[in-house]
Amino acid sequence: MAHERDLSLVLLAQHRQDQAETVLLQALRSGGPAGLSAMPRSTQRQGIHWVRPWLDQPRAALEAYARKFRLQFVNDPSNQDLRLGRGRLREQVWEAFASAFPHAEVALAGTARRMQEAAQCNAELAAMDMAPCVGEGGTLVLAPWALLSAARRANVLRHWSAQWSAKGMPETLVARLLAEAMSARNASRWPAPGGQIIRLKGRLSFCTAAA
Repeated sequence: MAHERDLSLVLLAQHRQDQAETVLLQALRSGGPAGLSAMPRSTQRQGIHWVRPWLDQPRAALEAYARKFRLQFVNDPSNQDLRLGRGRLREQVWEAFASAFPHAEVALAGTARRMQEAAQCNAELAAMDMAPCVGEGGTLVLAPWALLSAARRANVLRHWSAQWSAKGMPETLVARLLAEAMSARNASRWPAPGGQIIRLKGRLSFCTAAA
């Protein structure tokens, strides 16, 4: 719709409770800093700038504004769908949770902001660490990688996997590679989303399932 109208900016109406819910849902998925960052305030995709200007505002403030100025709005029915995690959280948990912890919404939104900073720091550190570790064809060179601390090796693996997996590397695979990659034999293989990781000549490379 935005492309049809030649629009470059779309404002999204997610609010503070949406952000707090996202932090909780990501925590239940064992999300790291990137996941716990929840929803970004702005992003660019398909030539459009998507902005969430009301992430610090409670839902009640948005609804009051809409009523005051007689603005029509639509409630997404999927938000009440109990087959979805957000629907169950909102319909079955959130009211009791917020009653027991009145500060939860503000605190969890604050967690998202802190995690956004942490995720950015991790990305910048990974870029520095990957410079000597990523070789021809995007392979991971094990010798310089092994000189890093375990935490930085794990961070490199997660960011290295972004070149072949939009969802990132599963934590089970991160743990296996940390424990096994350096001592594994030549041509050792590890299953990975969409393919496998292979150790050849002191390097790790990703091959698709069809390769």
